[in-house]
This record gives sequence, structure tokens and C-alpha cells, in this order.
Amino acid sequence: MKINKKYFAIIIFILLLIALDQISKFYALKKNEAEIIPSFIKIENVNNEGIEDKAKDKSIVMNSITNLVIIGVIVRFMVLQSKKITKSQYAFLSLIIAGGLSNLIDTLLRGYVIYFIKIGQKLPNINLASIYIIIGWVMIVAYFTKYSYNELKERKKNANKDK
Repeated sequence: MKINKKYFAIIIFILLLIALDQISKFYALKKNEAEIIPSFIKIENVNNEGIEDKAKDKSIVMNSITNLVIIGVIVRFMVLQSKKITKSQYAFLSLIIAGGLSNLIDTLLRGYVIYFIKIGQKLPNINLASIYIIIGWVMIVAYFTKYSYNELKERKKNANKDK
């Protein structure tokens, strides 16, 4: 089986993002606390562990299955729409996949996800994988919003021509 250069690049990109997230989590576990930008961004190690072992086990299984299904749907979409997807859209979708896989690695290896980036006082702690996922989804939603707006605009333009 010969792998397409485009898919090879996507896989390498995803693996690099996962490695960066896992290295940052390893650093956070060792460092425990540090201020990056005083009074605004700091490293504060918080593990997202379940309360009861039974609930935790069910949560791990359900989170893992949900995560894999979402990743599978995104990968299938990428393959089926490969002729229509731009490089930036591949990047955004790859961010989502990398974030999901990296948090899945935490869940399977540790039983919890490491959230260590604290921004401000009121926001919950996050990690790089969470940031990847947020950026990926925001950019995909922005793209589809723009695409829908342009399609609507084109339809109105064509409807006015037909009159």
C-alpha cells in the first residue's frame, strides 16, 4: 500500500502536535507550578480524575469510545472530501484529531487527562490538546459560516439574474 504524500504530511503534523502536547504535560507534571505571565497565565497541575473508581472506569470507556468515533468521522470526512478540502482545512481538522488523540493517550495511560494551563482566575485549566481542539473547531465553524454566507449570496445573485 502506497501512502499519499498529502496524508503522510498530515500524519507527521498530527504526530508532532501530539508529541508537543505530551512533552508539555510531562513538563507540567515535573514542574507542578510556574508563572508564565504573572497574574495571568501559569502552569498549575490539575488532573481530571473521576470521583469513584467504577464511575471513572465507565467514564474512561465512554470518553474513549466517543473520542474514537469523532476522530473516525473526521478522518472519513477528510478522505471522502479530499478533492474539496483545502490545506488550511486539513490543518484545522488535524488539530482536532491531534488534540483528541493526545487526550485519549492520557486517558488510556493514566486514567485521567492532565490540564495544567491556567489563564486568568475564572477559566478552567486546559492543556495544549484542548487548545488544538478549540482552534480547530472554531476555524472549521468559521469556514462553514463563510462558505454558507457565500453560497447564500451567490444564490441571491443568480435569483436576481433570472428575474
